[in-house]
Amino acid sequence: MTLMKAFVLKQKGEAPLYGDHPLPEPKPGEVRVQIRAAALNRRDCWIVQGQYPGIAPPVVMGSDGVGIVECVN
Repeated sequence: MTLMKAFVLKQKGEAPLYGDHPLPEPKPGEVRVQIRAAALNRRDCWIVQGQYPGIAPPVVMGSDGVGIVECVN
């Protein structure tokens, strides 16, 4: 199993946990990006507080990122 490093929010109101997580396979119409730089922003704060509609834990944090496309499905 291939792993990735990520901040993952497991439950609303808790701190996201940094660690190894399974590398997801993109679904049809999605891509997987090898991240080179990432940042948290206000949207991530709203997600942690449960104030961002349509997003429910568990969720990988990091609303801003840049990288190289490595898989297209």
